[in-house]
Amino acid sequence: MQAMPVFCRSSGACAEGVAFADFDKWREFGWGANLVLQETQMPLNEIVLRVILAGAAAFIVFTGFDFALGGIRSLGLEGPVLSLTATDAHALDARDSHARFLGGVWLTVGLVFLASAFRLQALRVALLAAIAMIFVGGVSRFTTYAPQVLLDPPIAGALIAELIGMPILFFWVWNARRA
Repeated sequence: MQAMPVFCRSSGACAEGVAFADFDKWREFGWGANLVLQETQMPLNEIVLRVILAGAAAFIVFTGFDFALGGIRSLGLEGPVLSLTATDAHALDARDSHARFLGGVWLTVGLVFLASAFRLQALRVALLAAIAMIFVGGVSRFTTYAPQVLLDPPIAGALIAELIGMPILFFWVWNARRA
């Protein structure tokens, strides 16, 4: 396990990461009197959390990219491209625009997960908000007029991740060590 440099004030408040490559530069800027460079070990559970966040980010960014650029039909990265016909082409185009928007939002959630894998402490609140949004999205699936679709393997897997995995992840992030 590699030690991570952390700057700490004499009050005990610490900052993750290094703003300047050289500790002496901190002293030149007048910070040296109250700062001490400490080497800390990142706990194993935090390393695992960051790996899980990076893996989830890869999936979310991939699926978000598929729908942000492909719209309601998608680019086909997750399977065959949907062949849709509509009696009202304008309404289909409007729904396609909404699907692209939501794909972009989903892509951004994935980027928050990815950035949090590297800057967990700085992005904790944004990450917790993103996790809560995913949970609410999972609950929203139950408003469907075709509840049998929730039992389809791809939907059931996503639903389990949203309703069980996200609360577990939320409390794991909430309880991760704070700098």
